[in-house]
Amino acid sequence: MSTFIDLDSVWRDRQTYPNPCDYELTPDQVDTWVRAVREVRALPQNANERPLDFVTSINIVSLTLPFPRIEIYAPRVIVATSILAGVITTMDPHGLTTGDIVMTSSPGYSSSSGIQRNVEYHVIVLSPVTFSVELTPGGGALSLVNGTGIGLELAVIDNPLIINSNYATVIAAWSAGLQLLDFPRIYLDFHSRRYNDMRFLKTIKGVLADAKFVLGIDKTQFDDTLTPKWLHYKSCGEQVMRFKRDDPVVFRLMSRDGTVIPFFTESDLSVPTNPDKQTMLTVNCIPYLRDAIFANHATEPIM
Repeated sequence: MSTFIDLDSVWRDRQTYPNPCDYELTPDQVDTWVRAVREVRALPQNANERPLDFVTSINIVSLTLPFPRIEIYAPRVIVATSILAGVITTMDPHGLTTGDIVMTSSPGYSSSSGIQRNVEYHVIVLSPVTFSVELTPGGGALSLVNGTGIGLELAVIDNPLIINSNYATVIAAWSAGLQLLDFPRIYLDFHSRRYNDMRFLKTIKGVLADAKFVLGIDKTQFDDTLTPKWLHYKSCGEQVMRFKRDDPVVFRLMSRDGTVIPFFTESDLSVPTNPDKQTMLTVNCIPYLRDAIFANHATEPIM
C-alpha cells in the first residue's frame, strides 16, 4: 500500500526554521501519521532466509517553489488603481515618502501603462494617495500611459539613501532568488530524522553528499495578469531507502555546491505567514522489500 506525504512550508515552525527551503518537522506534527503500512508481508523469495531490512521506494510527485518576484521580497506591496497624466493613484493611503523605490514583476503592464518589469522607479509623493515616478532622483516625472482599474501591484523598497534602509537587504535577497532561473536543476535532501543515509547521489568530490534527489525545472505558472507566480520541478527517478513513517521529516533544498538555496526568510513572527512565500512537496512512499538475494542499490568496491 502506497502513501503520500504532502509538505507545505506554511505549516512549519517559522521561529525555528525561517527559511521555507530548509526546515524539519517536529514530533507533534507527525503524530497522526501511520506508524507502518497497514498490510505488509515481509517474506523473501526464499522462505528460509530472513529479510535484511524493509525499506521504502520514494517518488517525488511534485515540488513547487515561489517564482522569485520582487514583490515577495519587499516588506510591503501597494496597488495602483489608475494613472492619469503621469500621476499614479492608489485606493488606500500608500505611505510612501519621496525617494522610495517601487518595482513590479508583472510583464502585463509594460504595454498598458508604461511601467516596465523589474525596473527601479523612484517615487515623488504628491498626496497620501497619489505619486509619480522617475527613473533617477531629480530626473523628472515620467509621462505614463493613462489607465483605470489597472490593479497594478508595486513592491515598496525604502529610500536607499536613508540610514537602515531595507534596500540593500531586499535587492540582495531578490538577486539570490533569481539564481533559480539561471540554473536548470536543484537538489533535494528528504529523509526521516532517524535514517540519514548519505552519498545516494554520486558527484565529483562528493559535493552533494546529503542530496537524495535531482530535480529539473518543469514549467512556470502565471496568474491572470501574466505575472509569474510559481516554479514547478519534477524528478525523473526514484529512491529506495530506509524511511520511518512516524518520524520527523527533514526537508532541505540545495544548490549545485550543496548549500541551502538562498531564499527569503520569514523571521518576523508578527507578520502573518504569506502563502505566496512557501514551498510545497508531494512524495509517494511505497513499501519495498530487500532480501539477501537482490538489492537495487549501488555497491561499494571492496578495498
